[in-house]
Amino acid sequence: MKYNFFLTLILVIFITSCTRQHPSQGSSFDNRNNIFPTVAIVKKNDKGLFQDKEDFFITCLTKELREKNYNIISDKEFRDRAFPFFEPDEATMSVEPSIDILQEKLFQQKIKTLGVDYIIWVSGQTDYADKVGAVSCALGLQGGGCYGYASQNDESKIQSEIWHVPRKKLLGYNTATAKGKYQLFAFVIPIPIPSDSRQKSCKKISHSIILKLLEN
Repeated sequence: MKYNFFLTLILVIFITSCTRQHPSQGSSFDNRNNIFPTVAIVKKNDKGLFQDKEDFFITCLTKELREKNYNIISDKEFRDRAFPFFEPDEATMSVEPSIDILQEKLFQQKIKTLGVDYIIWVSGQTDYADKVGAVSCALGLQGGGCYGYASQNDESKIQSEIWHVPRKKLLGYNTATAKGKYQLFAFVIPIPIPSDSRQKSCKKISHSIILKLLEN
């Protein structure tokens, strides 16, 4: 009898300790730090300016602001909470609403639960120049390989629009541009060297955004 009692007690303690050590994972709203501002980073779907493949800018900017302890609300979570606002509209070619939407009572009620302090609209694109050089590959009985050199210049542009939600005010626009070059060396084995233009433009604009948020 005593053996069963102690065995039950040990099991209860073990289960309790496991529960404490492995808290459930909630949304970004549940896990946020209330000391720092909450920022919604939203992709600006304005007449197709923001290319799908440029989600890199959203991911990069999110990472940069989180490293500075800002609470981040993702594009999807923000749009889900704000439904039906910001839904694609084919009649207007998906042009996003203006800052006047912050005056809408229904919209205010929907985002109040998120506690959003700032909304940052992000758009960007990368333009590519003509390729220079060539790489050729061959395969024969004695083996194979690739030889040559090719490169391609590119330029990344990213723009942000910052809304101050409590003050219902447009804080301004930030733009960053950076150039880079993609290179491919081939001596038996191809060795690609990716361009860093997108990373550099993201770093530039995140610095500008943080300064703007600190000012306000």
